[in-house]
Amino acid sequence: MESDLVRFLSWKFLPPRPLLAAFLVLLPCCQGAGRGERAPGPGGLPRSGAQTPPLLARALEKARKEGKLVLVEIYDPSCKYCRAMEEVFFQPAVRKVLGDFVWIKMGVRGNPLVRRFKLEMTPAFLVFRPDGKPMEDILEGFRSAPVLAAELEDFRRLFHGEEEVEIPMDRHPMAGHGCRIKEKR
Repeated sequence: MESDLVRFLSWKFLPPRPLLAAFLVLLPCCQGAGRGERAPGPGGLPRSGAQTPPLLARALEKARKEGKLVLVEIYDPSCKYCRAMEEVFFQPAVRKVLGDFVWIKMGVRGNPLVRRFKLEMTPAFLVFRPDGKPMEDILEGFRSAPVLAAELEDFRRLFHGEEEVEIPMDRHPMAGHGCRIKEKR
């Protein structure tokens, strides 16, 4: 007969796998707890009363040191177009251009950039100069790899005072589509 301790420690008493998986997914949200840091806010964003979210502030600091632009991807994990963009970012043409950017992803919920830039859909892409000033164009909606690579190259060239590149027509079936942002701005 097994002791209560052995039964308690056995695998069958562990939470069901979906519950365990959910716990492991949420565990990074608690990062910093107990060290005097505040728990993340909605959408996984750090809580801050400042205009510039801390993640963006760190990216801008890195961009200043490296002389790069900052690419901010605003996404919603429930948006199928945002999930499709994940594959686009790993295409060779996009990876090559991303070397000239400090790339960060920020959740849409509770994000002050959504209101500041009047974003209407995800995915959305904002580009900032190293001094924190936003570049003029805001990109919203899905883009194919060739188009995103050309748009990022165009931002890079504009930043360096070079001639603009021609952006190809995006013929991907998801091009320009996104998920409407539901929160109040």
